[in-house]
Amino acid sequence: MGHTTFPRTPSLPMSSELPHLLKQRVLARSGHQLSDLEIHVHEGIVRATGQANSFYAKQLVTHSLLEGAPHLEVENSLQVAR
Repeated sequence: MGHTTFPRTPSLPMSSELPHLLKQRVLARSGHQLSDLEIHVHEGIVRATGQANSFYAKQLVTHSLLEGAPHLEVENSLQVAR
């Protein structure tokens, strides 16, 4: 029995626009579940801050960032609202 492969999402290029592009990518996947989202890239680390309405939404952010910038370390500092 064969296995299923999924197309890999192309990563985004390194540039001064990277935080903006990553934020757009994250919001496209989970925007209505987030508030006060900020994306910062500094010294090889992409950091997300703000609030998520669930742990699932926070996880979506992590996966979006890992796919968009696989060459960077991801630090997800989103707070989960209760």
